[in-house]
Amino acid sequence: MVIVVIGLLAALLLPALGRAMCTGRMGATESLVDNLHQAAKMYELDNNAYPPDGGGAFPSSKLALPLKSLGGKKVAYFEFQPDMLDSSNNIKSRVHDWDTIRYRNNAVNYPGNQLDASAHNKSSIDLWCSDCSGTQVSPNTNVNNWE
Repeated sequence: MVIVVIGLLAALLLPALGRAMCTGRMGATESLVDNLHQAAKMYELDNNAYPPDGGGAFPSSKLALPLKSLGGKKVAYFEFQPDMLDSSNNIKSRVHDWDTIRYRNNAVNYPGNQLDASAHNKSSIDLWCSDCSGTQVSPNTNVNNWE
């Protein structure tokens, strides 16, 4: 009887534990996205433009490389830890190991920029990644830098 009760309690608690862990990872990723947005704003203040996004699949490597460079105060705009970047310099999500943070430059001061109709921050940048459900479509995810 005791084993049955323990098994029943475990069956009830495991899904809640999984949701709590994912919620914590999403919070860490939201914080990372906010910090990256602030670093990109500092880059824009020094260079009068946000880093180019390179178009395509919105790789965050186009954001990581400029943010690693030294700014006006001779310090990097953002200090990346070794586990934050994959082998292509894309910024890894904390929610899913397989996911990276996507980056889109929406600023009109970027030469040749084609403002996408799905852009959220019309005069700056969009950053987003998948949420716990794995949803990658930017309007449906709550791990982003827009409201």
